[in-house]
Amino acid sequence: MRKINFTLALMCFQIAVYSQTAPYPEEGPAVFVFRIVSVGAAQKDSFVACLAKSDLPFWRDLKKKGLLAKVSVFETTSVEKSEPGVPAWNFVISSEIAQDATADSFLQTLEKRKGCESAPGIELRRIETLKTTPNTHYARATVEGDRIAREKQVEFSIEYIAVDPAKLDRWNEIYIRIDPAMGLIIRDGLYFSSDVLLTVKVNFSQPGMPAWNTIHVLGRFPGIDRATVRAAADAAIRQISPGSGSFQELMAPLDPFVTDPRTDRVRQLFDLAVR
Repeated sequence: MRKINFTLALMCFQIAVYSQTAPYPEEGPAVFVFRIVSVGAAQKDSFVACLAKSDLPFWRDLKKKGLLAKVSVFETTSVEKSEPGVPAWNFVISSEIAQDATADSFLQTLEKRKGCESAPGIELRRIETLKTTPNTHYARATVEGDRIAREKQVEFSIEYIAVDPAKLDRWNEIYIRIDPAMGLIIRDGLYFSSDVLLTVKVNFSQPGMPAWNTIHVLGRFPGIDRATVRAAADAAIRQISPGSGSFQELMAPLDPFVTDPRTDRVRQLFDLAVR
């Protein structure tokens, strides 16, 4: 009897320890198509109305047909930083491809109809296919995730990052090794979401658009300052990868090979989401 009780106690202890150290669950590999769209101020309301009336039912139908998994629409609220001469855009349509479909099949389906971005006063700046970096997919793009984001008024941002192709493998290695730390601070309620995406193919780009090759989509809780998040992330990195140093120490050797063509603060248009 004592042996049984000891075994049960040990199991409970192990479960308790795991619950304290396990990160928020990473969502696994996924492929996305991003459409970067510039909408004039006079057309913005009609564009959003068109998305709701025309494109949203179309996306839902593609989900039923097994081509789409999810759709998220983001609108730029402010540009935090931008390189000189970068063209303006203010909408991003993020489409996660269904597991048994391909980005090409999805894009071929889009080409067969005129979507809302084909209206006058609207310019499609770029279409690209992206994939998730292993260990870094914490998007929380679910019905429950949307509910929490709305309730907590999560502040989203999108970072467009250009990494020297010669250093991209090293960049990815670092994120794959340390980004489970994001799962820990998400679990602890210090951050809402994080998605590190790599450009697989630029399907279309207007002349003059910058040539980034990775996009980060981040969701922060208001009222939690970045210094607090940074300190918690560094502590989590030390827990995940002892002796690896802080995030800044890890990334510093790559700084000369990385530029940020643009960083946007965005709001998610939840009424246009497909889940």
